Amino acid sequence: PTSANASSSAVISFTQDVVGTTRAEPVWSVTRGFPKMGVFSDGRLWLGGTKSKPQSLFASRAGEFFNFFSERGEDDEGIFITIDSRGLTDIVDINPDRGLQVFCAGSEFLVKGVTPSTVEVVSQTQHGSFNLEAKSIDGATLFVDKNGNTLRQYLFSFNEDAYTSNDISVLSSQLISNPRDMAILKGSTTEDANWLFIINQSGNAAVLNTMRNQDINGFTRWTTSSNDQLNSCCTVDNELYVITSRNPSGASGGSKNYLERWDFNSML
Repeated sequence: PTSANASSSAVISFTQDVVGTTRAEPVWSVTRGFPKMGVFSDGRLWLGGTKSKPQSLFASRAGEFFNFFSERGEDDEGIFITIDSRGLTDIVDINPDRGLQVFCAGSEFLVKGVTPSTVEVVSQTQHGSFNLEAKSIDGATLFVDKNGNTLRQYLFSFNEDAYTSNDISVLSSQLISNPRDMAILKGSTTEDANWLFIINQSGNAAVLNTMRNQDINGFTRWTTSSNDQLNSCCTVDNELYVITSRNPSGASGGSKNYLERWDFNSML
């Protein structure tokens, strides 16, 4: 019905019954959600943890951080990979330390390979991560276990040829309780050790004084007065800043938030 003699003057007529619609849609949108975190690694921008793809990683083209084109699988194209495992693999954080480390709700992974044809996600440990950003210090990565009461050290072990997640708060787990924020303060001219500040949901904090090469891990509870509460912390230019809710007089007007800088000359 759709052919004719080329030498004839016959006219072949066609009719259109249905107008088709594309089945494709953007992987990121208001409906599908947007990535929760992003890091730079191996010349690519890595994103992960969208609402509709909580187990997927997206990598930009090599050297083009805002181009995620991926179709033919060429070496410089973007990467789209989904983590499959028996445990929960919803991505909590991505850390570009010694290799691209991926912390999920039920396991910890390592991304190997830098091209679409060689990339793979290898399982390392099966503890799971609390919904909090991991912190790198002294060649190790510190993250809070999914139970919200354990601080683990994610470190490569030559004996196992894989990463391990050792519990470094086993003697001080009572100081960590569903943390809401963490910050690293590296050693200064007056202090050789590094500090990790963990702000708990209850408003107090746990402070870790650590020197990994000397195997030193000392925890301290950091509290405020009964009417005050620690909310968040961060480090800028090797200074620690804390957002604190204070109501010194207990007035009915409510507390106020203050941005405070930690002072090494006033430890109490």
